[in-house]
Amino acid sequence: MREKTRCPQALIPFQGHTANLAKMALISFEDLAELDDEQLDDEVPENSQPADEEEEERLLAHWQAVGRTHQVTVPREMTGPIMEMTRRNEEVEQVPFVTISTHEKLGEVIYEERVYPPGKWACVTVGEKLYEQSISMGFMKLMRFICKENSAGRYLGMTVPVVNGIKILEDGRGFESEVLTALYLPAEFQASPPQSADPDITIVHRDSVRVITRVFFGTTTEETISRQISLLWELLGTSGDIHQDQYMVAVYENPGVPSRRNEIWFICRNP
Repeated sequence: MREKTRCPQALIPFQGHTANLAKMALISFEDLAELDDEQLDDEVPENSQPADEEEEERLLAHWQAVGRTHQVTVPREMTGPIMEMTRRNEEVEQVPFVTISTHEKLGEVIYEERVYPPGKWACVTVGEKLYEQSISMGFMKLMRFICKENSAGRYLGMTVPVVNGIKILEDGRGFESEVLTALYLPAEFQASPPQSADPDITIVHRDSVRVITRVFFGTTTEETISRQISLLWELLGTSGDIHQDQYMVAVYENPGVPSRRNEIWFICRNP
């Protein structure tokens, strides 16, 4: 085990039913990275006029196509938030954490132990028929909250990773349908969080949490997540210090990336 220097304000590099479900991924601001350069204007000033109707239609059509892969309908009223997050897709704040230890094998990191500080999170729980539907619909709600549907009346900003909380059914044979999607509020709003216009979104103060985390690459389905849970348990062995009925999945990269980076988080009982 190689101990890491404790650095409370360290930032991470850029960047949740059945086993035969279709390929799943978050509908997120990062999907915009799939668009061609000519579709986006990275230099849109703060006071610029709205994009023309053709650009709006093009972006909405792109998100609707992504939504169909998740069996989710992206309504036309999402056009505004989509446009706003397109303009600001470079403005991303990282969630702070402290690395406690790094465990390696043959020079390769196999898992880490981290502590995430207490803070305010915007949380929404959605329970649709399919796992990917719950997460996609939850994040669309968070998008609207971020993009001015809040008591501050302004764009709040994005943080990464977006964290999905999952619970295991009592029989251990799958995930509960209700999935939590949580967004860490930017540092500017930690002391005085704006409230959401959507009653489904709550601002929650979450205590410090200690996690065992392992990176994995590719798609995030119930099948792949379950496989990663089993793999990490094999590496750790039996431990009464870790919850066995709830886990978190952190998503760091664009779903269009063929081998995108994700993490499975085991939650320790004592922070």
